[in-house]
Amino acid sequence: MAFQATKPDNNKKHRGADMTQDTDPGVSLEEHYKGYVIYLENNADQHTGGYEYSVSDGDNILTEGLEFDSEQALQQARDFVDALD
Repeated sequence: MAFQATKPDNNKKHRGADMTQDTDPGVSLEEHYKGYVIYLENNADQHTGGYEYSVSDGDNILTEGLEFDSEQALQQARDFVDALD
């Protein structure tokens, strides 16, 4: 069975959340750490979830990964930078 989108009936009072509206505030972070740039944001795949991170030297992405916790993702990125020293 295929999903079929329908327009809301404006004559009825709307109750509850509008399911087409993204209510997730999202996480987006850019952090400068020891001369590198760490980017952290929500994983675009809502089924997998988690947080994507990447470490850049300004011109190139040096590493990227996925963690289920935002603090863990940030720590993984920092650990990568620390290992470069």
